[in-house]
Amino acid sequence: MKGKILIIFLLISISAIGQKIEADLTLSSSPKDKLEVSVVVPHLDSVSTIYYIPMVIPGSYASKKFIHYIDNFKAFDNQLNELSTSRLDEKSGFLIQNADKLHKITYTISDTWDNHDKSDYILETSGTNFEDDSVFLINFHAVIGYFDTFRKSPYEITIHKKTPIYGSTSAPITRAKNQDQINTKSYAELIDNPVLYCIPDTISFQLRNTRFFFSVYSRNRINNASQVADITKPLLKASFELFTDSFPMQEYSFLLFMTGKQDSNISNGRMGALEHKNSSFYFFPEEIDTLQLRDNLQRVILHEFLHIITPISLHSKEIHNFNYNYPKMSKHLWLYEGVIEYLSGLLMLHNNLKTTDDFIMDTRLRIVNTSKHSAFSMTEMSTKVLTKDFSGKYRTVYTKGALYAFCMDILIQEGSQGKYSLSDLLMELYEEYKNHPFDDDNLFTKIEEKTNKQVKKFIDNHIIGDQAVQYDTIFNKIGWIYKPEEIKKVLWFGDMYFSYDTEKELFIAKDSKKDENAFGLMNGDIILSIDQQELKESNYKELFELILNPKSDKEVIIDILRDGKENQQTAKPIYVNMKEIHEIYPNPDCTKIQYELRNQLLHNKSSQ
Repeated sequence: MKGKILIIFLLISISAIGQKIEADLTLSSSPKDKLEVSVVVPHLDSVSTIYYIPMVIPGSYASKKFIHYIDNFKAFDNQLNELSTSRLDEKSGFLIQNADKLHKITYTISDTWDNHDKSDYILETSGTNFEDDSVFLINFHAVIGYFDTFRKSPYEITIHKKTPIYGSTSAPITRAKNQDQINTKSYAELIDNPVLYCIPDTISFQLRNTRFFFSVYSRNRINNASQVADITKPLLKASFELFTDSFPMQEYSFLLFMTGKQDSNISNGRMGALEHKNSSFYFFPEEIDTLQLRDNLQRVILHEFLHIITPISLHSKEIHNFNYNYPKMSKHLWLYEGVIEYLSGLLMLHNNLKTTDDFIMDTRLRIVNTSKHSAFSMTEMSTKVLTKDFSGKYRTVYTKGALYAFCMDILIQEGSQGKYSLSDLLMELYEEYKNHPFDDDNLFTKIEEKTNKQVKKFIDNHIIGDQAVQYDTIFNKIGWIYKPEEIKKVLWFGDMYFSYDTEKELFIAKDSKKDENAFGLMNGDIILSIDQQELKESNYKELFELILNPKSDKEVIIDILRDGKENQQTAKPIYVNMKEIHEIYPNPDCTKIQYELRNQLLHNKSSQ
């Protein structure tokens, strides 16, 4: 990683008594960007065995080739004679012959963040990153494999490190000056607890019964843990609507890796997050604009936190008995992701963290994105999400899934005159199944028992089936007007597009033709100021809004640099007819019943 090198020496000894797996990791520099692993194995009775590397992990609905990052795999007997092994890429494992003589295996692992092969891309949130004594992201599913025989054995991981780096994790951890020790009850618990090592930037606060921890690595120290904690606290308070008395954990950790401009080789504009039982990990760019930082983090943080409801607690047997290499997928991704995505936005609306206009725009954009895909069954997509035919449709759980959750909420609240909601349904199911999984085929029956026939019809037609939703009919129930297409008069300066040069910190016109916009902008023009305000990273959204989405017909002045010379351009927008798609807006003439249902659903209060 640009000369920043790591070697982690890992010695795993598995005690035959109690089957405890003991691992040692040493974080230090090396001329290789590798992690070296040595596993001592207790006696096996079988003549052959497979050492598996997870292919699919909980919370990530795609098959990934972690095994491709493993090299130099070898197996030895107790005299260090090498045993026959073969690589099983399709099974994501290594076949070891004469397993009854097996004593030790060794191999090396490459850093996944250094891989730039798009065909073998692994999300940063589920990968590994090792940088010369400064920052380490360790996802154990990419570091340690498992034998089926020992998958439920306890793990004891001792990590030797150089101060002052600090390891943040939700795992049970004992800290000393130069080493940490992590103890988990099983392989599943181990891989559910990533570790972020970096120069400490941490903070915590108590909310109700839970201590919330924040650990932030900001490449250029632009952002910090205190900022993230301040953004997160009102989101956690918003979840009181669901957790009315207490949270279901004593501790929870938010781990964030925030990339800088120099990280284009690993970030490439991407961002993401991955949930765990007692933590969540986030991969985001640094942001100097505090408002933009808040916008970037808010929904993602609340969404990931609400996963403690589902699928972490409320889930089917397929999730509960998850097989990392031969997974059988549940049919309820619409619940695990779609309902959570919808409710995260709704709770923000209920708690004044977003506006009604924001919520309407979210709904509209979900319809726009959903309309780009041909009809398909959500349940079929969910069970086949790992296949080539359906893997490309996975992202629709955040658009189509959330949109359908909204429609269900409308039908549930209409049927109960606003006395019962999708949130109520979710939390009842959570209480019923938090200690044991539900049957995948029986969940819809349970939902029908708790709601009404209109909800069942919606599920049959649109979640199990692939019929298109009549949004005008459903939205009319809350006094919203929906128009698939509408011609509107809008103010317009013309076609202009812009890019940002992160190295030079300049905003530059692109795909812009002089005779197609009122300012006469051309490709390569550098935009210096808009409306006599210098254009910066901290204000560019507000200023570009003046020329890309004008609200009045007043003149706007922009200063540009073209061919090394500064000049000023002045223009007024004109009204043009423009086709808008999937327009949504409140009906000013809606009935009292429609208004009251809308007020109850969107603002969580009666209008009486």
